[in-house]
Amino acid sequence: MLDDRSLARIQRALTEAGLDGWLIYDFRGLNPVAAAMLGLEGMVTRRIFALIPATGTPTAITHAIEQGPWHRWPAAWRKEVYSSSSVHVA
Repeated sequence: MLDDRSLARIQRALTEAGLDGWLIYDFRGLNPVAAAMLGLEGMVTRRIFALIPATGTPTAITHAIEQGPWHRWPAAWRKEVYSSSSVHVA
């Protein structure tokens, strides 16, 4: 699961691979790696994204009606909330 400790390891691996970051995506639970990596619990029926940059703070993009599964996302990390076609900073 993504946390401060695993973030450092992931970012080190991204840097060593010469990558700028890792964009994790899921829709309706079709990507089991995303759920395991992000520690999401419960049903997620909307599109989710999480960007893990090679350096800096991760950013999650979540749907407004599905905030519950994101309760483990660290408050210090950025989270953008979208609803319909708009995006709001949370």
